[in-house]
Amino acid sequence: MAPLTNVLEMAGNCEFDSFLGGDQHLPNEMSIEKFASSRSQEIAALSQIVDTSPHQAGLVFQRLPKHMQRRAMSHNAKRLPRRLREIHTRQLSKGGEIGKSKRPSRKHRRRPTNLLSEYNRRQRQWAWLETHIWHAKRFHMVNKWGYRVPNRPVDKSFRACYRAGANHCMVQDISYYCCIELCGPEEVLLIGLEQLTNADCGLTFGAKAYLGGSREGSTMLYQRGKYPCGAIGCSWFLWKPQEGGVVRTLWVWLHPAYYEQALQEMLSVFELQIAEQRVKIEAQEMDVPDVLDTQELKETKSKKKTRAAKKVEVEDTKLEVRNVPFVRTPHYKSVDGTVHLVELKDTLNRIRLTGPLSHSVLTGALTVSGLEGPCADAWTILGQIMVPGEIPPRVVVGLVIRDPRLHMPPTKVKAPPSSSDMRGSVCVFPADCNKSLIWDPAVRDSATAAKLSADDVARLHGSCLVPGEGGGVAEQGPEIPLLLVHRPGGQKHRLGFSSGWDIIAPCGYGMPLWLGLHFQGARAGGLRDASALEFESRQESPLPPDTAAGRIEAKTLKAQLFDKHFRKPPDKRPNFIKLGITSPFICEWDILVQEWCGPGIEWYVWRSRHGPREMQPGCLISVTLRTIGRGAPDPCAIICLPTTKDLEKQENPLESVHTDHHRDERRLQRACQSVLLKQKKRLRKKLRKNGKEAEPSENTDAGTLNGLWLPETTCVKDSCSRTVIGFVTRGGFSFMQGCGLGVGYVILEGLWILRTMKSSPIVLYRNPTSLQYYRASLEFDSQHL
Repeated sequence: MAPLTNVLEMAGNCEFDSFLGGDQHLPNEMSIEKFASSRSQEIAALSQIVDTSPHQAGLVFQRLPKHMQRRAMSHNAKRLPRRLREIHTRQLSKGGEIGKSKRPSRKHRRRPTNLLSEYNRRQRQWAWLETHIWHAKRFHMVNKWGYRVPNRPVDKSFRACYRAGANHCMVQDISYYCCIELCGPEEVLLIGLEQLTNADCGLTFGAKAYLGGSREGSTMLYQRGKYPCGAIGCSWFLWKPQEGGVVRTLWVWLHPAYYEQALQEMLSVFELQIAEQRVKIEAQEMDVPDVLDTQELKETKSKKKTRAAKKVEVEDTKLEVRNVPFVRTPHYKSVDGTVHLVELKDTLNRIRLTGPLSHSVLTGALTVSGLEGPCADAWTILGQIMVPGEIPPRVVVGLVIRDPRLHMPPTKVKAPPSSSDMRGSVCVFPADCNKSLIWDPAVRDSATAAKLSADDVARLHGSCLVPGEGGGVAEQGPEIPLLLVHRPGGQKHRLGFSSGWDIIAPCGYGMPLWLGLHFQGARAGGLRDASALEFESRQESPLPPDTAAGRIEAKTLKAQLFDKHFRKPPDKRPNFIKLGITSPFICEWDILVQEWCGPGIEWYVWRSRHGPREMQPGCLISVTLRTIGRGAPDPCAIICLPTTKDLEKQENPLESVHTDHHRDERRLQRACQSVLLKQKKRLRKKLRKNGKEAEPSENTDAGTLNGLWLPETTCVKDSCSRTVIGFVTRGGFSFMQGCGLGVGYVILEGLWILRTMKSSPIVLYRNPTSLQYYRASLEFDSQHL
C-alpha cells in the first residue's frame, strides 16, 4: 500500500470520504424529494429518450417481453399488468377508441330473470302481445300502431289459411285492440255518445237490441258535429247487464290506429279530467291464493312460501309493462263526478276464432267450472250447434272456466264437427247467460294473480296416477271469467262465411287460451290472413280512406312501395309515365274529388242506410268490381268510365303508350351525375394517398332523378284516354268467387254519368303496371242509386 499511497500523493489526488482517509464527512441521511427535484430535468430527458426510442415504439402492451404479450391485450385492458392498464386506456382514448365491455355469456343471458328483464326492455318502444314469443318463432313480425304484431306465417300457407277460415277454424290474437270503460248514468252516456255517432249509419249505442247487454254492437264514430265528414273509425261496444240502479257500464273496443283520437273526443264530449294517480299495489301486499294445496302435492310451509314468493316475483315482472292491477289504469272523471272513464288498454285479451268449426274448437278447448244456471244451458246449446247460422248474431255468453293447460291433449288433434238435431232452426239462448264476473276489476286482478306457472302445471300433471292424463287435475286450477261474443258471417254469397267467436279474457291468460285452442286444431293467422278474410267477405277495411288513421296508413304504404320501386334498376321497373299512371302507390282522393267537384270540397265515404237522393259533392260510394273474363284488379288500380265504342265492341281496350317528356332531361342528369362521381372518386384517391380522409358527401341528385321518373301527381281524372272515377283499394283473385275481385270507391258524380248509359253497370279498370283495360261489373248497395 505504501508505494500506491506515495503515487497518489505525488499526483496530488487525495481521498474525499473520511472513511477512506479524506477530510470530508457525508451526512447520515438524505432527502429523496430534494434529490429528485434537483434531478427532475435529467429524469424527464431520460424518460423522453426511452419513450421515443426506435426499439420501444408502439403501444404500451407492445413493450412487454414476448412471453408476457397476449393477442387480446389490444382490446381487453385486464390482460395487461395492473401498472400498465391506466396507460393503455389513455392511449386508446387518444385514438378515439375505448375498450368495450365484454358481452355477457349466453348462459347468463338465458337465465329466466335476465330474460324477463330483457323482454321488458325490448317492449319500451313496441309493446308485445302475450303470445309474442310463440308467434315470433313461427311468423314474420311487423311493427304497427305501437305493437309488435304477427303479419304472416313463415310457411307458404296463404291458401291453407283461407281453407281454415272457410271450412275449419282459424285463430287470431287481436289483443292489440284497445278497450275503454265508461261508467255513469245511462241517459248522460247516451246523450254524450250521440254526438259521436249518427242513426243513419245503423244501430248505435242507444239501440234496444244492445242496451240489455245480450248482444255486442258496432257503429262508426265521427268527430263531434262533423257528420258525414270527420270519420274516426268503427267501434265495437258492449253494455254490462243491468243489475239495478242508474249507473251503467259500457265497454268500447277501438283499433289502436285511431284509439287516441277517439279517446280525446270522448274526453272532450264528457268534459273529463284525469283523476289523481292511485297508489300502486306492491308485490308483497298482493294476496296470491295457493291453488296447489292438495293431498297429492302437500309440501312443507316453507317450500310453499318460497314457491309462492318466486311466482309472485316472476308474474309481477311480466306485468310491469301492462296496466295491471286495476289501480294502475288511467282514470278520468267529469267535473260533477257522474261520468268516469277508464283506459283498459293492455288489460284484456281478445282472441278471435273464425270458421264453421270454431264452436267445436271452443267446446273442446274450454272446461267450464260450476255448470249451473243460464250459463250451463248456454254451454249445452253451444255444444249441440252444427252450423253458425243456428246462433243468434252477436250474442254474448258469460262463462267461468279452468286453466286450459290442465286438460290439453298430449298431441295436436282436429276438432270434429258436432252432431246436432237442431239443424235448420235458430237456437234461443237464456236471457241471463251474458252475466260474467269479468266486469269486476277485483275478480280480474285476483284471477291474474292466481295464474298457474308452467312449473305448477307440470307438477299437477306429474301428480296424476298416469302422468299426462287428466284425472281431475283441471278442477284444481283457478277459476277464470270469460266472455264469448259471437260474430255473424256474410249473408250474400256464402251463408255464415267468416263467422266465429271472440274470447275476452283477463290479463295473463292469453297464452294458456292460445295453446288450448291451437291443440284443438285451430290454425294461427296474422294480419295478412285477417285482411284476406275481410276481402273475401267484402267487409269494409278497419282503416277507411276518409279517416285520419287511413290516410296515415296509406302514406306509410306509399313510402314503402316507393323505396322498393327505386331499389330496382331502371330496366327492371315499369315506366309509369309511359303507362299514363300518375299515382301508382297511393289513391289520390283529394285530387280526384277536386277535379270532379271543384277546389275546397271536403270528401267523405257515404255510409248511410238511405241512398243519396240528389247530387252531393265530395261523396264516395263503396263498390265491388267483379271481373268479366280474365284478369284481377290490383291495389291502386284506376276505375274508368267506358266509352260508347267500348260498350259496342265488348272487348278489353288497350291504352296507347304515353310520351315520356323527361327522357332527355334524365339522360343529361345521369351524364352530369356520372362526371361528378368520377371527380369525387379521383379526389378520394388523392386524399388517401396524402394520408387524409375524405368527408362523406350526400347524393342530392337521387331525389331529383326520382322526381323525373315519377313526377308529382297533378292530374288524375284525365290522366289517360278514359275518364277516371275511382280507385281500387283492395284487389286480387277471390277463392270464394273464383274470379278477380276488387273493392274500392268511386265518386258519386261518376256514378250518375254511368247511370245514364243504357248498358248494365259495366266499368273498365286498369292496373298500375299495365296498358290493358279490363271489363268488370260494378256491384253496390241498391239503395245508393
